[in-house]
Amino acid sequence: MLTLARQKTAEQTRHIPYVEADAMCLSFGDESFDAVTIAFGLRNLAQFCERSERALHRVIKPGGRLVVLECSHPIVPGLQAVFDFLLPRILPRIGGMISGSRIAYEYLPDSVSAGFLISKALASLMEQSGFSAVKYQNLTGGIAALHSGTKTV
Repeated sequence: MLTLARQKTAEQTRHIPYVEADAMCLSFGDESFDAVTIAFGLRNLAQFCERSERALHRVIKPGGRLVVLECSHPIVPGLQAVFDFLLPRILPRIGGMISGSRIAYEYLPDSVSAGFLISKALASLMEQSGFSAVKYQNLTGGIAALHSGTKTV
């Protein structure tokens, strides 16, 4: 993904550094960034908890923002059952056809069902980790949710 990002932005005049790092032990100084974003990555953290949120909190400047796009639990009645049935059967096939690597998508159903936080719980975790003005918006009937919060000054 980083190689593709570098290729897509190679001709831009603004240099963007792309870094592969352990989200639990970021090698950046305290209060380095105005904003931190993570999309569909929290589920890949070995210890997704308040500790991981605090690691992200540490590198954000006071008044800076954290924005998280992550899988959640469907809120539309009946959608959870459809989601649970289709996800392990369809996603690996479609993802494999598009990317050429079916195995890369076979872990996703397990990671999604392994205890994703509902939107309210993730918002609460962000607040416990020192973020204020935390809000979220459920997307696609709650299959995904966009969370944001501000680092308290």
